[in-house]
Amino acid sequence: MALPVTQRQRFSLPEEPGRRVATQSLLMVAATVAAAVVAGIVGTFLQLVVFDLEEQALLSEAGVWGYVAGFFLLALMVLPAVIGIVLGARARRLGERRLATTGIVVNAVIATYLVFTVAATLLFG
Repeated sequence: MALPVTQRQRFSLPEEPGRRVATQSLLMVAATVAAAVVAGIVGTFLQLVVFDLEEQALLSEAGVWGYVAGFFLLALMVLPAVIGIVLGARARRLGERRLATTGIVVNAVIATYLVFTVAATLLFG
C-alpha cells in the first residue's frame, strides 16, 4: 500500500540517494564512538582477566598475544570510520558534494587519530 504524499513527507530521511548516503557517512562518527567504548571494555577485560596484567599495564606487556589483541581492538575502533570514508566517497559519486566531503574529512581525521595514538601506545608505551 503506497503512502499518501502528506505522510511520506513526515519522515525526515532525505529523498536524494547521495544525501542519504552522506548522512550515513556522518552517522559513522557515532558508530566509531560506540566501537571505541566497546573496544575499551574488551581491552580492559583482556588486560585484567585474560592476560592478568596490572591495572595500568599495557596490552603490549603481554607479549605477542597482547600485540595481536591490540591490533584487533584498533581494527574494531577504526572500522566504522573506514566505512564512513567509503560511504562519503560513494555519496560524492552520487552528486552530494558538501555533506559527503564533510563525512570523508571527519571520518579520516578520527581514523588517523585512532591509528596514530593506539600504535604509539602499543609501540612506545
